[in-house]
Amino acid sequence: MKFTISTLLVGLFCLMSVQASAQVFYSEDFGSEDAFNAWTKGGTNDGAEDWFWSDDPTIATFGAQPAFAATSAANGFAVFNSDANGNAAHDVTITSPAIDCSSQSSVFIRVENQYGYFSQGGVSITQIGVSTDGTNFTYYDILTDVEANDLSDAVQVSAFEIPEAANQATVYIQFRWQGFYEYAWKIDDISLEGSDPTPLNDLVIEQAAIAANYAMPITQVDTVEFINIIRNAGLDAQTNVLTTVDIVGDNGVSFSTSSTAIGSIDPATQDTTAFTETFVPDQLGLYTMTYTVSQDEDEQTAGDNSQVSEFIISDGLFAKDNGIPASATQPASFAGQTWQMGNYYIIQNDGYIAGEVSFSVASNDDTHKGQQVSIFLNRIVDNNDGTFDDMDIETVGFAQYTFEDTDENFDLFTVDILDVNTFEPGVELTAGEYLVMVEYTQDMFCPYSDVTYYWDISTVVRDGDWFLGGFGPETTAIIRMSSSEPVNTEDDIQLLEAAVKVSPNPASTFVDVNITLEEVSETAFITIRDAQGKEVIRKEINNLLQENVRFDVSELPAGSYLVHIQTAAGFRAERLLIQK
Repeated sequence: MKFTISTLLVGLFCLMSVQASAQVFYSEDFGSEDAFNAWTKGGTNDGAEDWFWSDDPTIATFGAQPAFAATSAANGFAVFNSDANGNAAHDVTITSPAIDCSSQSSVFIRVENQYGYFSQGGVSITQIGVSTDGTNFTYYDILTDVEANDLSDAVQVSAFEIPEAANQATVYIQFRWQGFYEYAWKIDDISLEGSDPTPLNDLVIEQAAIAANYAMPITQVDTVEFINIIRNAGLDAQTNVLTTVDIVGDNGVSFSTSSTAIGSIDPATQDTTAFTETFVPDQLGLYTMTYTVSQDEDEQTAGDNSQVSEFIISDGLFAKDNGIPASATQPASFAGQTWQMGNYYIIQNDGYIAGEVSFSVASNDDTHKGQQVSIFLNRIVDNNDGTFDDMDIETVGFAQYTFEDTDENFDLFTVDILDVNTFEPGVELTAGEYLVMVEYTQDMFCPYSDVTYYWDISTVVRDGDWFLGGFGPETTAIIRMSSSEPVNTEDDIQLLEAAVKVSPNPASTFVDVNITLEEVSETAFITIRDAQGKEVIRKEINNLLQENVRFDVSELPAGSYLVHIQTAAGFRAERLLIQK
């Protein structure tokens, strides 16, 4: 399942596609609706959509996806809108009229696409089929390098040999899409050629590392390291390849580094470059980072020779996202009644406070209105057992928010985060790793931006198990945290060094709190508080050393709670989920 919204601002980019000189003997640019109607639509579909013609490059774009930038997109193209098809499976085709390839000893096909999909696990499959009778097709999978939810490309070019068409008087070309509630596939500028249309000289920056956070406080600045992957998509070896990184801040700061270690790259291979130089920003401001690559020969597709990203050094804001929603998402299936999505942040320096968490939401038919979400600030305490689970986190802060009738999809909401021990606003941060998680219900979606973190942990998902890769590097949750000035730590209360176990968790009718102390506590209190800090159950225990205390929670509403144990030596808080 997914949530998309077509009224978000669409960025417009222009990407010129230049191909090597080739023997083009057939072409179709869908320059009119009549040209499109000469193709045959077919396949099966549980929804109501079909292939259609459009000359609007912004049609069927989602979130910040750029407009379709095929060479002749402005005069028309073919499109299937899987998102508009709804919650339905499809296996749809569009097939060309008969094409004469009888005089061609070799046949290559080239097509310009814009393709986006949502489903995981190979559900969405795009293919080009070749047939000499219009019935029996040989299929080639295409666009296999496009990742789920990656809506960043303005155009994607597919080009390869189709030997089945060589010397054949009658050839049919078919585009086939199997999917289930994906985004859209746009097709334009199809050509059949007698020689390979792949450019001779075509270097591509495949991936590039960005700053670990889109926004990070100046008090918690992390070193910016540089890595990129460069692919030779051309037919010739590329020599004297040079890759460079430049950073320019709006505060006047600039930084440049380069690497000549690549040397040459053979066709159909790639090279990963880790730069030895690093950059430590020490001034507030917006920084623009640009990777570029060049070689001896003139580049024939220069549009993919650079990659630009931004990051901000802020007064106190942590953010992985850039504030531009691309869409919203949720797990394909659910292990429970709620699920969590959140971001990973590193605290470099002790003594600061996590004061607020900001997040967003989306739902179909505004079903989020009137519902609640819970927010958790978790400190990672790796127990070194080789797996990441609930035993590797300690909840140190929490909050809850109830959506009002005026709270719209993709709004940004901000709440104070409460310390789980004191139930006061603000959580003292110590150097280490943290997860800021928002707990959504099954009918809610988490908005995300398309800031891509290939080499750093960004967004994580918890739906029964923890998925530290989230929904993939292209899906970055809009979940932020603010930090403030240092606090006075002279009166810190030592946390209870004790074994505390809360079970079952989740609970529905009762919960057992098992406590084992090293020394007897003359007086102890166990309280259960809701996510707003309100005390809902309280019990006093005298001469506590080891005891199992059972609480009836059958009358408590479903939601997130904290079990708080207070003794003379200190205190401890454990998260409790109640499900009905």
